[in-house]
Amino acid sequence: MKGQGNVEYLVTFATIVAFTVALVSLMSYFTENSKETQQSSSFNYWAGFYPFSVKEWRQYPNGTLTIYFKNVGLRTMVFYNMSVDGKAIGQKQKVPINGVFEVSGNVTTCQENDLVRYDNITIYYRPVGNVTVLKKKSTVPIIILCK
Repeated sequence: MKGQGNVEYLVTFATIVAFTVALVSLMSYFTENSKETQQSSSFNYWAGFYPFSVKEWRQYPNGTLTIYFKNVGLRTMVFYNMSVDGKAIGQKQKVPINGVFEVSGNVTTCQENDLVRYDNITIYYRPVGNVTVLKKKSTVPIIILCK
């Protein structure tokens, strides 16, 4: 009888260990997919942003954030800069209709494959012919994978 109790204990223990390993593997799988889903959702919002839609973006471990915008507005625009979590990046440039331009600056360092989130984004611009600089604040963060 004593031997049977030990065997039952070991079988129960092995079952618990196997279940735990399976659960941890499953959780890490969904965590990776969650990163992709978050980044994809954020990018889809920014790809439809008006008057400057995002065509591509990159976050580098050294802190450089590079975004390629396209002027999807109905007029030539003067892009001034953008504020990303309180840091101004980019420089003043005139952008024709459908023109693609790069905005780059040092924002925050990150580790490779980490997800970086920027919550406070404001773009400063004006249509050519207007004197008033407009600002457009985003309600959706930039969520980007550091590579």
